[in-house]
Amino acid sequence: MVARATSHRGGAVPAFRNSVKRNSKSGKESRPRTQNPDDNESVIYTSGELLSDGTCIDLLQEAQTGRLRLLLSDRNKCRMASEVAFRGSIYRPVNIHHSILQVIRLPSKWGHCEKTGELFTAVRELFTSHGFPKHIALPTTYFSFATWFSRFLPVAPCLLIAGPRPEAMLLLELLACLVRHPLPLGDISRSGLCSLPMHLELTLLIDQQGISRSTWGLLGGSNLLTANVPRKDGLVNIFCAKAVFCEETVYRGNFGDGTFQINIPPSRGRLPILSATDKDEIVSVFQSRFLAYRAQNIYKVRDSQCDFPEFDSRIRILGRVLGAPIVDAPELQADLIPLLRANQAAIRASKLLDLRCVVIEALLLHCHEKSGEKLRVGQLTKNVNLILKGRGEITEFTPESIGTILRDQGFSPKRGSPGYGILLNESNRRFIHELAIRFGVAAAQEGAGKCLHCAEMRASDESGSP
Repeated sequence: MVARATSHRGGAVPAFRNSVKRNSKSGKESRPRTQNPDDNESVIYTSGELLSDGTCIDLLQEAQTGRLRLLLSDRNKCRMASEVAFRGSIYRPVNIHHSILQVIRLPSKWGHCEKTGELFTAVRELFTSHGFPKHIALPTTYFSFATWFSRFLPVAPCLLIAGPRPEAMLLLELLACLVRHPLPLGDISRSGLCSLPMHLELTLLIDQQGISRSTWGLLGGSNLLTANVPRKDGLVNIFCAKAVFCEETVYRGNFGDGTFQINIPPSRGRLPILSATDKDEIVSVFQSRFLAYRAQNIYKVRDSQCDFPEFDSRIRILGRVLGAPIVDAPELQADLIPLLRANQAAIRASKLLDLRCVVIEALLLHCHEKSGEKLRVGQLTKNVNLILKGRGEITEFTPESIGTILRDQGFSPKRGSPGYGILLNESNRRFIHELAIRFGVAAAQEGAGKCLHCAEMRASDESGSP
């Protein structure tokens, strides 16, 4: 027997096969199997597959025995099996560590096929019936849908939750009953994140205060399909959907595309308490319905043309992430527009006090003055503090902290007679404009008609596809 590495995101899952050639005359259609595989058939342990004949394989957990099974579905029909034969391979349920199996929520059955609007309304009303206002329930419902199709979206859906802790914990508990393969976590680190079985296509539900800067960066990077992290034994892919309680408002630009932040207001009434029985009932009702919805619409989501061209590229990607899973419901997709508009305005407002963005803004203002001069870090620091003071910020930053930001962005301040500084030559001026466009700094947009670089970068950003 030799080890065979199956191609799952989040790292290879070991399976074993006999070291013989495959039978090229094997059947082309997927079929359930209960007997042992033939000598010429390889075994693949899976948490979900989309096969070339249109069959979708998903993971189930029997309610009474807790045993893992596979569900085969082809949009309208479904059947359950312990293993599936397809083109010379045998698919079996992936092995899941018992500690994870105890907390992850898996469907136990196939639900009935229903229209998008029916399921969407039921999910939204679940949130509102537990005390969450409509402006919280609506984006959280879009997020719940998106987690069931993460691997078919431009980036993984990411929900940042700010607000009082009790309300946020209730929301995470509800999400754990709704999203695909939820894994609640009370602590997360760089090494811990890389050790998770991401091949299960998890949705992480993170409740942790004081997450380190490097871990925040890694969480942001995990939105990308290409989120490969090197380890001593190879590469691990950490791509996953996630909801993170961050307590206070954070700069969403750190999390990249596909990120939506909600700010939960304090509850005016008594917060509901979800018992274990309550959670089991919600799981029993909604996990099976979402599973049926996924199987019925997976191709439509994958091939969706949903787009919101009136927004900039990052917001367009977010719109596609939240809108593509809403199948054959244009009115619900249209309801995303006010949410996206508000999200774009909030992001721009947050950048007004984000130190990194203000440093880039101050650099940009100096670019529009004389070219070729050396800009001292001390002078840049004074201008940064002036900008922030005009916006109500009382903290004053030092040249050392501003110099650190410059180096983080790729500049190399040089020591001179008046102190450290950077030369505003043509190369650095263009680079500053590129940073301004990348971070969406307001001054770059306002200066488009006054500066050649501003106009060029702005035109390039508008013409680029998301």
